Amino acid sequence: MIIEQASLRIKTGAEDEFITSLQQALPIIERAKGLISYQMIRNIENPHLFIFIVRWETLEDHIEHFVKSEDFKKWNAAIVPYFAGEPEVLHFDEII
Repeated sequence: MIIEQASLRIKTGAEDEFITSLQQALPIIERAKGLISYQMIRNIENPHLFIFIVRWETLEDHIEHFVKSEDFKKWNAAIVPYFAGEPEVLHFDEII
């Protein structure tokens, strides 16, 4: 299993619109090959900061299958307009 962590900075004042658009776009990622689970968390002190945590069966499922798919273009179209900068995306192995 691979854990993807995407740190997102959302435009100030657009947080609620981002959440709505994200919720509407969830069926796109839910049908992705190799998706195990996902979670979006929001920073309490800085409510424009979000972290999207996605568990994939393999790194290839994320990079080769999802990122290179037409669904990824739809996913990005739904959420990227709310970004206040480039997200930081990292991949992790679960240790414990």
